[in-house]
Amino acid sequence: KMIQSIQQIIHMNNEGVSLLGTEDDQKAVSVFTTSLLALQRLLGTKDQSCPLKGSAEVDCATALPAKESLRHLEGKSYYIYNRPLSIRLGNSSDIQLYSACTILNLAMAYHRQAKKTCNNLCTKKAESMYEMIITLLQSRTDATSMSVRIIAINNISEIHYESGRFDQARDELQWLSSAIHQGGTNCEFFAQRDLDLLLLNILVLLTPPHAAAAA
Repeated sequence: KMIQSIQQIIHMNNEGVSLLGTEDDQKAVSVFTTSLLALQRLLGTKDQSCPLKGSAEVDCATALPAKESLRHLEGKSYYIYNRPLSIRLGNSSDIQLYSACTILNLAMAYHRQAKKTCNNLCTKKAESMYEMIITLLQSRTDATSMSVRIIAINNISEIHYESGRFDQARDELQWLSSAIHQGGTNCEFFAQRDLDLLLLNILVLLTPPHAAAAA
């Protein structure tokens, strides 16, 4: 019964990813929210037949970035990672990682709505979701969790940069630089183009142009 429930939750996340691809953000948000509530209920049961994986055991294929990037989720001069994450059920269930992937997809939905409508409430919701992922995965060192955390920190740094919080964005980019160069992405998670664009953010944007102009 537990595994069946997890399969249904994963199906909901992956359905939400498809909805994002067709730009049905409102329905995608509803599906992701339902999936997260179900994951929270599973975490509350603490059923030992469905153990959480140890941080070193997580298979890189547990989370799969979409082949196509989302339309209308782009920054003015800043690369926003915009490939939602599908989930594949592994040998044992990593509910924490599944939750992080679903929260990331939800954050992307709100982030895109913010870009399309200039809605500050959507921006705040996206920021809150990215913060949740960073907190959820902060003690994990497996490659997939590090990759998801890298995405969340990159995308939240765009929000901070665009709102003038340059020091915060700079700290986040410095963490990204360290994580990437220390091999935090030691699995084939990122397409080379996406990894190059993440590095370009670090290279170009550690010194904000507004600050440079003021100096």
